[in-house]
Amino acid sequence: MQADQESTENTAIVPAILFKYRADTELTEKVITGAKIWLPTAETLNDPLECKTGIIPKDWQQQQIREMEQGQLMGLFGFPGAESRETLFSLDRKQTRKWFKRLKKLPFDRKIKAMRSLYGDHGIELSDPRLIFKTLEKQLSSMGIFSLSDCPDNQPMWAHYAGDHTGIALGFSTAEGSKLSDPRHTFPVVYDTRKPVFEKGFLHEIQFYRTEAGGMRSLSKFSFDDPVLRAAVTTKPPAWSYEREWRYVEESSGLHDFPGELVSVIFGYRMSEQRRNYYRKLLRSAGRNVELFEVYISSSGSFDIKSCR
Repeated sequence: MQADQESTENTAIVPAILFKYRADTELTEKVITGAKIWLPTAETLNDPLECKTGIIPKDWQQQQIREMEQGQLMGLFGFPGAESRETLFSLDRKQTRKWFKRLKKLPFDRKIKAMRSLYGDHGIELSDPRLIFKTLEKQLSSMGIFSLSDCPDNQPMWAHYAGDHTGIALGFSTAEGSKLSDPRHTFPVVYDTRKPVFEKGFLHEIQFYRTEAGGMRSLSKFSFDDPVLRAAVTTKPPAWSYEREWRYVEESSGLHDFPGELVSVIFGYRMSEQRRNYYRKLLRSAGRNVELFEVYISSSGSFDIKSCR
């Protein structure tokens, strides 16, 4: 499935406007006046199967961990702070040669332990590759997800997410330069029964922190750009395909600026004229120059949208 997901992300054409269905609430009013949106975590979304990967084979995990540990060993020959390639931290040349001579005689696991001990003796807490897969679920559960749709006249969506047709739909522009035009942050949902799996390697990054004692700590985690990580955030069962969902994603949940300019507002079919007028005034007072539309039922009995004032 990994290849399918990557292909979809690379070829999908982003619609000019993406829509957020909202019930008529005080929170919706605050979205308009504050130009801020809330990105919830996966656990608050409506599908308990959100943000999951397929089974990660233990032998594959061990292989990846070993390769990361081997990379750390190679880093001993050029880590920041070394006086030259012939010295390690505070060790002089003779001590360094002796340390490497002992290291070569050790089995791999003890090499890693000796390396971590050396770093620790010099105030550096080296990242532990064995933890990266254990923290994957935590990393996925902390990401912020803002769900949108490319379809403004979806009857079930108006019923489920817009107060049974009494709410509104906010239209956000995906113009160039916006987060909604950035394929790193915005991508279509893939509807598939299969969970994304790691078929090759994965992208990871290392972050460095200063400790309270003045030392340094490093932490390895999956990169936000890893294809499988992104696929996990944007894969849902086919039962949800009617939503035609797109997702704006950030590494952390919480309050964020609009990912694109608010360019249109659509009034639900059952929204009263009083509430429509209220939102007109609210939009003007907030300085939102948007196009207004309304849902209506045509003479042929179809569900449609037209411009309004």
